[in-house]
Amino acid sequence: MTISTKRAGKVLVIGDDMRSFLATVRSLGRQGIEVHVAPYDFSSPALESRYISQIHALPFYLDGGALWLDAITRLLEKEHFELVIPCDERSLLPLLRHEAQLSKRTALAIPDATGMDLFFDKHSTRELAHSLDIPVAPGRVLRDADTAQTVAAKVGLPLILKHRKSYAWPELYVRTKTAIVATEAALASWLANSTAPRDDILFEGMCPGFGVGVSILASHGTVLQAFEHHRVRELDGASYYRKSAPLDPIRLDAVSRLVKAAAYTGIAMFEFKVDEATGKWVLLEVNARPWGSLPLPVSLGIDFPYQLYRLLVKGETSPPLKYREGVHGRNLVPDLWQVRTVAQSLAGSPSRLLGFVGSWLAEFRHLATGREFHDGFVKDDKRPGVVEFRKFCATVGANLRSKLTGWHAPLPTGLAARLRAALETGPFPIDILVICDGNI
Repeated sequence: MTISTKRAGKVLVIGDDMRSFLATVRSLGRQGIEVHVAPYDFSSPALESRYISQIHALPFYLDGGALWLDAITRLLEKEHFELVIPCDERSLLPLLRHEAQLSKRTALAIPDATGMDLFFDKHSTRELAHSLDIPVAPGRVLRDADTAQTVAAKVGLPLILKHRKSYAWPELYVRTKTAIVATEAALASWLANSTAPRDDILFEGMCPGFGVGVSILASHGTVLQAFEHHRVRELDGASYYRKSAPLDPIRLDAVSRLVKAAAYTGIAMFEFKVDEATGKWVLLEVNARPWGSLPLPVSLGIDFPYQLYRLLVKGETSPPLKYREGVHGRNLVPDLWQVRTVAQSLAGSPSRLLGFVGSWLAEFRHLATGREFHDGFVKDDKRPGVVEFRKFCATVGANLRSKLTGWHAPLPTGLAARLRAALETGPFPIDILVICDGNI
């Protein structure tokens, strides 16, 4: 792993998670780029990275975004960033809305309007894939006349209900949820209680298999670099353990045609579901921004964030790089929580529980042979992983103590006494002001 000591530029990264954000920070910092960040959660362990030069506070985008726009404009004018990279839609959408004004001061790592429509709207992605004869899961947008019976008859049960967009105006800080329904009664209940417009909801049939991601860097519709990973374990559509895999030429061709049709410039991860028994696959969705499994290619030298910087700031490209196959990547703390969930579900079957725990422990042999990397723990930037694991241990310890003794974490100093005094003084209303960073 090469670390440059010469300052090569200055970039603002917006986010704070331990996966896409931290991998982006490290990729740029190792090349000597001065990395500034604007987080949402100032307690995030990712902010402990040695590659972060400065941390800036930006207001949340509320009430038309006037405060946010003024703050980020003043920040850009002061720091003269070469590039701004948003790590999720909460920052990407405001940047896109004010692109005309902000792009005069810096380059923005955001898709154009066409890319946003085709890759951030799951229905548009499906329609584009249909037009290019790329397989997708059976399903469509809900219609006003749809009932539980007609929907179930279309794709079978169980099925998935999802919003067309993960984030959208005006509820910028509320991530939409995906539901898996297994019975017609549950589907009828969901349809009766949903307040979203029908044409904002997609339903899709469940496809067998495991998750596969094809990650790319593209310029004006041409794929410059590609990387494929396979999920090793999954639970409810999430996975924190994956491995690098050879590029499948047919899937890469499908991705290339999608990228060409969108004339796309930027980085993205195309998510597939592959049926191991038949080899058949379907396209699920696209993440046209830094994605959760980004630490794995970065750890193998496929520095998508730095390549993006070179493309957008310097206008530079390089031939596609090869990478090691069969190397695993683990996001340790979320993986521990996921393993805990599975173990609890198997508590009634000791033999299956023992087999699952045994197979999970056996996975760590890859770490001993140098064929496993961890998202948080890296040799040149250890503190984020250490802090995250300490917080995990503290949470587990507090939960265990609560179950064993009934103990609960104390209220902030002084607050408990003030509340107790207010209650003992006599019956009168107590006003409580709740301050939040979004929609409670």
